[in-house]
This record gives sequence, C-alpha cells and structure tokens, in this order.
Amino acid sequence: MNIHPDRNMKTNNRASLNPFITAALKTLIVPLLIVLAGCGSLQKREARYVSAVERARPFIEGRQDYDMALIYLDNLQSMCVVFASDSHSSDQEKERWQERAGEIQKARQIFVSEYNASLKQVRTLAFARQSEFVCLQATKDLRAAKGIADGQNGKWFNWFGLRDDPSEWAKAAILCDRVLGDTRISHILNLAAARQKYDCEHRLGNRGRNIYADLHKLPGYDTFSGFPTPPSEEEINSSAKKIWSQTGRPMPLLKGESSDVVPSMGTGYKLASASR
Repeated sequence: MNIHPDRNMKTNNRASLNPFITAALKTLIVPLLIVLAGCGSLQKREARYVSAVERARPFIEGRQDYDMALIYLDNLQSMCVVFASDSHSSDQEKERWQERAGEIQKARQIFVSEYNASLKQVRTLAFARQSEFVCLQATKDLRAAKGIADGQNGKWFNWFGLRDDPSEWAKAAILCDRVLGDTRISHILNLAAARQKYDCEHRLGNRGRNIYADLHKLPGYDTFSGFPTPPSEEEINSSAKKIWSQTGRPMPLLKGESSDVVPSMGTGYKLASASR
C-alpha cells in the first residue's frame, strides 16, 4: 500500500520531465557549448599563428638565412591554408586566413626574385673580373700580331708582299684566333682582331695557309697565370645569399619597426605608401 501519494506524484513528474530537459539541452545548451568551443579554437589558432610568426621573424624580417626564411614562409602559408579550411571558422575568418596566405605567397615570391637578382649580380661580377683579365691579355696578343704585320710591311722593296715570310703571317693569324675564340673580350677588341685576321689571310699565300693549318691552337687565356678562378656554384650561392641578407628591402608582411610602415592584419604590416 502506497502511503506517500505526493512523493510518488513528484517522482513521476520528474520522470516525465527528463525528455523535455534532454531536448532543451540539445536545442539550447549544446549549440552554445559548440560556439564557445569555436571561439576557443579561434583564439588557439591565432595564438599558434602569432607564435609561428615570432619564431620566423629573425629569418624573415632579420634576413638571417635565405633558406630558413623560405621554410618559415612555407610553414606560415600552410598554416593559414589549414586554418582557412577549418569548418569551425566563420566566412570572415576564412577570408582573413586566405588573405594572409596570399600575402605570404607574395612575400615568398619577392624573396625568390631578390635572391635571383643577387645571383645574377654575383655571376656578372665574376664574369667582369675574368673579362678584364682576358681583355688585357688579348690586347697584348693584338699588339704582337700588329708587330708581326708591321715587320713584314716594313721590309725594303716588299712590293705586293713578294718578300713576305708566310710563317710570320701564320703566327699573327693564330694570335688573332685566340682573341676571337674568347667570348669575354670586348666588342672593340673583337672587331680589331677580326680586321687583323682578315689582313693576315690575304698575306698568307698557299704556303702560309699550309703552315697556318699545321700550327697548334694556342692555349686559352684561362690557362694563364693570374686568371681569376671562376667561383663554384656553392660559392656563388653563398655570396648571393649574403647580398640578399644585406641589401633586401623591408618585409611587407611581418610587423616592423620602421616609420615607413603601418600595421596590417594584426601581426603584419604593409608599406605606408600602399595604404594611402
């Protein structure tokens, strides 16, 4: 026999309320928790990005190392792409992460372009040093060839080259060949050598042409003592990275100290002139 009807009624009422409470939790409280969890994820993503930026700052803004700068830029871009595809991010947040990824990609392109320009500068300088040495030696060869020609032309009664020594003209011709065979000589020396060679060919005669054909090709200028040794690819790359590190312009992504920049994206900056 039940002697507590009120207690039983309350128990039954609580049991009948359970489905309603469960539905309310699913409808109201659970979405709220998801929203709160999303906000927390956003804060974590932002904190991770800022932390990654700080680690990258010495290599990107400080230009301490070209290879490491590219690695950090790639990591930052990958991070932004991942965050932009996060299902918990709002459309506005996804757009912001996509913009950051685009800016990082542009920054990487700038770095690569600057490095390629530095490479070109190093190679040009190395070529210029060799060209200077080669032109000096080529000038000596042309003077020697002209001295031979003057000696033949200065012979007494050498009308129409009747007293020419074919072997001497062959020597002059092969000196001209060494000048013409090097791509590092200047245009002026190349033209002078071509004219000198033309004169030699017209004074060789049949005997001289045979002598000229039997002469061995003279060793190139790069075999001469004092010729600037061409740098290795490793040395060229090292020099280019040093130039990149010392002469690059401010990084248009991460926050800098210069007054010529204004804040952009919270942790980044853009050139002030571009923001006006």
